[in-house]
Amino acid sequence: TINVENGVVCIGKSAFSDKETLRSVTLPPSVKYIEDFAFSNCKYLKTVNLSISTQIIGEFVFFNCQSIKNINLPPNIYFVGANSFRECVNLKSIKLPQIMTSIEDGLFLGCERLTKVKLPKCLVRIGKKSFSGCKHIENILLRESLRSIDDYAFKDCWLLHELELPPFLTFIGSSIFD
Repeated sequence: TINVENGVVCIGKSAFSDKETLRSVTLPPSVKYIEDFAFSNCKYLKTVNLSISTQIIGEFVFFNCQSIKNINLPPNIYFVGANSFRECVNLKSIKLPQIMTSIEDGLFLGCERLTKVKLPKCLVRIGKKSFSGCKHIENILLRESLRSIDDYAFKDCWLLHELELPPFLTFIGSSIFD
């Protein structure tokens, strides 16, 4: 267990990556930024309590954290970098902050057990391979604000049989279901 002291504003690049003994982390209200790879490959990390003040999560931050099942992202997070939850194979549900406008490339790539995702109301873009390999997602409500769905966004989403496309969508990438 790691309890970061109040006053720390940023969790640096790869700060706790590959720490196999890490089971739980609690970030204080002072943490605003989590840089790339900060907790990547912490295979036994189960509990993550993010700061209400966190605004930015970098790339690959929780990559391959195989024991995380649920996570609530605080409402002030407006950016979550590419591949941040990639290969979190036991992640079942996540609620994204309403101020996020983009789901970056590979954000949930390989999250095999993901069943429930609530997309932000102001979402404009779903990046490449964002939900690729999310085998247990049955439905996703695409918001009217959505303008772009990039290549392979829903590749290997075996249970996703129907998707209602919003009326103002301007770009659909290659093989979004292939």
